[in-house]
Amino acid sequence: AQQHQQQQQQQHPRQQRPRSVSVGGSKPNQPPPANTPTKPQQASASASTSSRIDPSQIPRIPCFTKPHPDPAPVYQPKLSLGDTTDLNTSKCVLPPSALTRFVCNDDGNANPRYMRCTTFTFPQTRGIKDRTGLPLALMVCPFAVDTFGHAAAAANISDQQQRQSETTMENVPLIQYPHHQTVTSSSSSQDSMEMPIRCSHCQAYFNPFSIIGRTTSTGTMHYTCNFCNTANCYIPKIHNAASQPEFSWTGMPMPNASNNNNNHAYSSSSQPLSTGGGGASMEEAIATCGKYGIVDHEVGGSYNVRPTMVKPLHVYAIDVSAYDPHRLRSCLDSIKSVAMELQRQYQRYKSFKGTTRSDDDGLIPCVGLFLYDTQLYFPYLKQKNDKDEEEEEEVCMAVMRDVEDEPFLPLPLHLWCLDVCSGTDILLKVMDAIPNLVKTLTEASSGRSSDTTDEGEELSCGGAALAVIGDALADTGGRGTLMTTQRPNYGVGRLRHRASPTQYLRSRLEQKLYTPIQCRQDKELAYSNDIDAANFYRDMGMNCVKNRVCVDVVLLGDDGHYWDIATIGELCRITNGRIKWIRGCVGGGGEEQLEQELLRSATRPMGNDCVFKLRCSEGVRVQDFVGNVPGVICDSDGLADAPELEIPSVGVDTTIAIGIQHKVGGIPDHGGNTNRGMVFFQSALLYTSPFGERRVRVMTLGLRTTKHVQDVFRGADYGAMTSFITRQAIFNTKPEDDEPGCGDGLAHARDRVVKICVNILTNYRLHTSASKSPAGQLILPESLQLLPIFCLSLRKSVCLRPSTLKKGNNASNFGKPTAPSPSADERAYQMFYANGVSPSLGTLLVHPNLFCLTGMNSEDGYPCTPIAAGQQKKQSHEHGAANPFTNTQQQQRGVGNTSSLDNAACQPYIRLPRTTHPSMSCLADDEVYILDDGFALYFYVGKSVSEEVRMELFGEGSMQLSQTQPPTISKSSDYGQRILNIIAQMRDYSPSRPTFAPTVIVLAKARSVSAPDQQLNSNDKENGEEKLRGLLVDDPTVHEKGYVDFLCSLHKQIRSEVQEAMRDY
Repeated sequence: AQQHQQQQQQQHPRQQRPRSVSVGGSKPNQPPPANTPTKPQQASASASTSSRIDPSQIPRIPCFTKPHPDPAPVYQPKLSLGDTTDLNTSKCVLPPSALTRFVCNDDGNANPRYMRCTTFTFPQTRGIKDRTGLPLALMVCPFAVDTFGHAAAAANISDQQQRQSETTMENVPLIQYPHHQTVTSSSSSQDSMEMPIRCSHCQAYFNPFSIIGRTTSTGTMHYTCNFCNTANCYIPKIHNAASQPEFSWTGMPMPNASNNNNNHAYSSSSQPLSTGGGGASMEEAIATCGKYGIVDHEVGGSYNVRPTMVKPLHVYAIDVSAYDPHRLRSCLDSIKSVAMELQRQYQRYKSFKGTTRSDDDGLIPCVGLFLYDTQLYFPYLKQKNDKDEEEEEEVCMAVMRDVEDEPFLPLPLHLWCLDVCSGTDILLKVMDAIPNLVKTLTEASSGRSSDTTDEGEELSCGGAALAVIGDALADTGGRGTLMTTQRPNYGVGRLRHRASPTQYLRSRLEQKLYTPIQCRQDKELAYSNDIDAANFYRDMGMNCVKNRVCVDVVLLGDDGHYWDIATIGELCRITNGRIKWIRGCVGGGGEEQLEQELLRSATRPMGNDCVFKLRCSEGVRVQDFVGNVPGVICDSDGLADAPELEIPSVGVDTTIAIGIQHKVGGIPDHGGNTNRGMVFFQSALLYTSPFGERRVRVMTLGLRTTKHVQDVFRGADYGAMTSFITRQAIFNTKPEDDEPGCGDGLAHARDRVVKICVNILTNYRLHTSASKSPAGQLILPESLQLLPIFCLSLRKSVCLRPSTLKKGNNASNFGKPTAPSPSADERAYQMFYANGVSPSLGTLLVHPNLFCLTGMNSEDGYPCTPIAAGQQKKQSHEHGAANPFTNTQQQQRGVGNTSSLDNAACQPYIRLPRTTHPSMSCLADDEVYILDDGFALYFYVGKSVSEEVRMELFGEGSMQLSQTQPPTISKSSDYGQRILNIIAQMRDYSPSRPTFAPTVIVLAKARSVSAPDQQLNSNDKENGEEKLRGLLVDDPTVHEKGYVDFLCSLHKQIRSEVQEAMRDY
């Protein structure tokens, strides 16, 4: 164990010394970092700042997504507790960064991929916390999954090998109990309790930190709850001795790459605990609860709070108001792909279960769709009459015209929502007939001239379509997706055009544009239509949560018109759905992105009808949920520190942030208790799996406590901090009326970001060993050395930066303000995802990674398999082959030759090229780059790139690229294939990435020209270079400083705060 701990410390080094940045230091003439190109403009900037700061000492954000050539480190979560026999926290091995790749072995403490605290050495009292300035919060990702990228598909690994790798992933153990089973004490029948075992006082679940004991008089087993110190008895006997719980590794559905078009399907791999083939004994099941930090319990009885379970229904509404046959075909093809993948998942589920259940019909996924413009159209197959054998089946349309008052469902659900097994042929037949039916409807209504708004937009009754989706799924629950080309501007839920360029001139008016209309008071709404719309979307959101309906909205169009994403996105947020913006779908692009977005929503691991609760041990309590959490916060069940959160659906990209605060007196010591010097948090998620099992996912996290400020900083977690600060910043953009600076929400939020950073670094300077450092040095904690550049990047992000208006250059609008950058829709779109960002994506969404694709290493862009420690490393130098894996390397990653953890640590990946700073000074004219901002991949081609390189990139005709002939990266050349591999790796590395990142091709000194899966098109108000320049956060802007100047300003504020504190002291 000591040798393993030393190995962990080598894999996760955490120096205790402070990281210092020299300000006015003794090395002013030291050159900049090696990977920063030297250019005249940069040299002059360095010369002007060399007397103030040493550029070589500035902390820079590395590419955390770049896989290391060595195997992924294997982390044991209990190592974060250090030596449990003493209270010395210096022996604690802190978890790997949320931004890195690692494998976690569940040894009884929660996997940091599922639960992260802003510090892993918890302050024992409120006074210690106040002396750090660090916020105390937990980031909980109940369905976090790990993925090692696209290498399996790129390297043509067989399905059998892929299935072997799935069984070594981080599965969650599932314990299956007989329904209504109870456990009673042999001495008293009053001590009965339902399985799973819970504390009789605080209702916390039995976990690895529960203290087990045995009474000598009766032999009854007891345990002491680690949350409230209550003694509980358990497991003397079971009422139904013939019914034993089954234990298997099926709790976490893992990615299945057998289908290359969808890497998010459910895994059917299992490893029973009992070697005899039967279920595990009760003792083994309870031992499992005491062994693993994350456990799934299959439950029934009182846990079934609703009379019916959520059924796997998927309803799609397609907007045909601005009819485009190509777009309609893309939507139908994407829905077909979803139906086929759901069918494959269900077949895998049935083959895995091995037996059929009486209610299997309720588990079969169903898919239904309808169309809308100013009316609703429901296609269905009219069955032939048995008496008339000559009558043929035909596809008909049911029309519902009442979209102004109370839209209703004109047909029974079973006629147009069909299961993906027996009804597949009918579903495909209906979808094949839809284009001709829509064409006929369009020709019949072509003579009408009133189907447009005053702004010239086509009328679209999207609000009525949303109402019908909610009505159709009210009894069963499920997922509804609205696919629209306009904002809802007709019928119920109509949204008026609220945006005008002049509103961006005043921050208070702009704030109204990115504030959801249903979140504003009626007295703030000047128009009656706005009040009606606010009530409609507010009521619909609450009804969807009540009826277990999750709503997604897919926007099919560019930035040319006003969407009101803030209002539509609020409906998605409260139901924990997603809003997807596919800007390249109009005109023939974006088909792949559309298909992947629908597949991600329908087939990724998820839980339905969820109830979330967090419990804390003595001395701490839940303060609040950070930011705007999904779902509805329910009343507490009598415990003031245990509010519940009711959510229709929880997926792999759902992260719940909870603020923690100390109670009076802080965390008790508990004397000689084995849990002395620790604090515990337990999250419980009650949910229904996609195939009808009711489960509780219990995750227990134990943290060391400390009385030393230095230890709190040493245990600070950068990923959790970025997630907390981002959510808090989004919340601060809508300040209360009595808050200072409430007139400008964006400025208020930007100021709060800097204040948080200054407060943390000032406390570090005052209350740690950094107080002995020279005043001319900016001292940063080792664990938070990237905090300043993150805060600067957040201030420059689309979420917080001020909008700027362009001046028109046409005769009609010359000199007048026209297109804002960013627009209210762009800001609201990124705020939507920033509000729920996970620790692994907090940095990427504000500070992009810039990869240089010129002069790559010979291994970059090719699949690579790390070799486990102790094995001879064999490398292949012939990378031009289609499959660079040698037979020896493929055998070495087999399960039989390595342990399961080593096998998981040695998953294949694509080697990524070097990164450089996101700055214009680092973009050479003769090089090619990829910039990843979390939402899109910008493929930048310098203006001086040679014709030979362009030929390799785009193939023949690359020098005649134009907007009407979008280029695509060539698959025929080795260079093009390597870049496609890199793009695939970047897309699939993190499952919590907000969207399927499209590729945006940017040609220097030209308009943005995009690939078929692109996000921009030729009608954009900004060209690609301007959008890319807005993402280069290292450069100064009109409103913000550059990185070097920001550090100097930050240091000045810290010195002022320190001097003031010293005077007060």
